[in-house]
Parts: sequence; structure tokens; C-alpha cells
Amino acid sequence: MRRRTADQITGAARSALVEGEQVLEYGHCWAAQRRDRLPLVFAGRRQYLMVLTDRRLLLFARRSGQVRAGDLVIGKRYETFTLERTRRARPLLQLRVTASNGTRMVFEFRPGRRHVGEALVHRLDPRPIAALNAPAKPAEAAEQLSGDDAAFWGASAPRS
Repeated sequence: MRRRTADQITGAARSALVEGEQVLEYGHCWAAQRRDRLPLVFAGRRQYLMVLTDRRLLLFARRSGQVRAGDLVIGKRYETFTLERTRRARPLLQLRVTASNGTRMVFEFRPGRRHVGEALVHRLDPRPIAALNAPAKPAEAAEQLSGDDAAFWGASAPRS
């Protein structure tokens, strides 16, 4: 983003920041609250400005013009959220999270803003990002392979 925009974002976030808190990443994302039995396509996704600080996630409603402190929608500590699932479908990076009060949300990041999503994943789950999509145990993964695939990967073929 342009320098002027970075200053505007930092200025708007400043009123929401506590003493010593610093802005680490920011960028636009699509977000929606997930509801039971309602497909995501009908969930009413909207664009927001996500600001990640060293302590919290800040989400501002996106409007034309400057970002204002009154546009703050969410300002919660990272411990409030639990990462349910990471989906790296092209072109979007999709994160499904659950808040401590049971609210389920989805955040989607375009290719140019994936770094913000990956920073959020790192804050919510400190394991390496590559490990989040890897199978839990190699033996379990080998059991799921067909005979030809298992032989290729050096595992014994499943018995019928």
C-alpha cells in the first residue's frame, strides 16, 4: 500500500491500540459470519481492513475515504480465536475461525494479501504454516493411498 495509506491506517488504529502495542501487518480481506445450514456463498461477505498488531486482531469496516476509528468492528486478542481450518484454494486463502463465544467466521484473502492471512495463521497457531496442511502421521496418510500410490511413496499397499 502507499505510504499515505499506511499512515492513515496506523492513525485510525492508534485510538484502538493500548500503550506499547504495534501494528505488524494490515490489508484488505473478505469476511463473513458463518451460520448453520447457510452456504458461504449466501453469508453476505463484505470487505474489511484487517490490522494485526503484536497483541490483537483489529477489523475495520471498509468505506470509501479515510479509515476512521469509528469503523472498528472487531478488536480482540488472538487468544479469543481458534483456527478451525485453512484452505488454500486458488485464488483465495480461506481461514475459518471460531471465537470463544461460539461465533464462527471466515476470512478470505486475495493473492496480493495472503501475507496478512498467513500472519494471522501464525498468530492463531504457532506451528509452521507448512505443517498445518500436512497429515498428522505418515502411517495414516499411507493407509489412505491406493495401491499404486502407496507403492510410489514407499508404503505397503492397503489390503482388501
